[in-house]
Amino acid sequence: MIILTKLFNVKIILSLHAGDMLEFYEKYPRFIQKITNKCDVVIALTPYWQREFAKRKFCHRIECIPNAITLPSNNWKKTKESKLRILFLGSICSYKGIFDVIRCFVENRDYLENRVVLNICGIGESTYLNQMIVNGGLTEFVHNIGWVDGVKKEQMLNKSDILIQPSYIEAFGISVIEAMSYRLPVIGSKVGGIIDLIDDGVTGFLINAGDMKMFMKKLRVFIEKSELVEQMGNIAFEKVKKYYPVVIEKQLSDLYRSLL
Repeated sequence: MIILTKLFNVKIILSLHAGDMLEFYEKYPRFIQKITNKCDVVIALTPYWQREFAKRKFCHRIECIPNAITLPSNNWKKTKESKLRILFLGSICSYKGIFDVIRCFVENRDYLENRVVLNICGIGESTYLNQMIVNGGLTEFVHNIGWVDGVKKEQMLNKSDILIQPSYIEAFGISVIEAMSYRLPVIGSKVGGIIDLIDDGVTGFLINAGDMKMFMKKLRVFIEKSELVEQMGNIAFEKVKKYYPVVIEKQLSDLYRSLL
């Protein structure tokens, strides 16, 4: 498509959203450089990706324009509970890190079972996840909700205290900023776009992917210092406003106009 379009001297904007883009580049560096350099602009989702694409000389012009989120709903009144309500939104698979979390919960069951509730929302390897929950004796406080969207998703965000995003690969992390827009601090991995979304120690915590000891340490902070949940959540809410549609639409509009 890009090669054919270039033959007609049409301006080309390429937005790259793949979480494993750098691994793909390592396999086919010359091909990818050839294609991306035919573009007038390459869009990166976060400063991290912008730097990585620039290092590999993807294009003479690389702009950073993130994904947008819908405005948070005000239809729900947030309630407080005695237990920390943890939310996971995403694919149920190994590269999202949710199986690591379940194994961590099994190892720390005695400490966690009366202090937290984990709601897992997504699709994927649900059968395997359910087996892990049952075999690990976690059914009382870990729940596989399934896929949620629309009103149900709003409900889950409103009745949660924190979000976890322990991914191994992540292009952006849309659920991270969705959660922040509902005043949820986030524990996320230092991968891809997540690095630029979470201010470590301010709007949540960053951990190395797969480091469940550190994950547990940060989770304990939220459990034992519940005031931090509200404090970090309020800061997250303010910081996430730059991802609202009106802001992103202007960035895209300005970019298109610059190519005319």
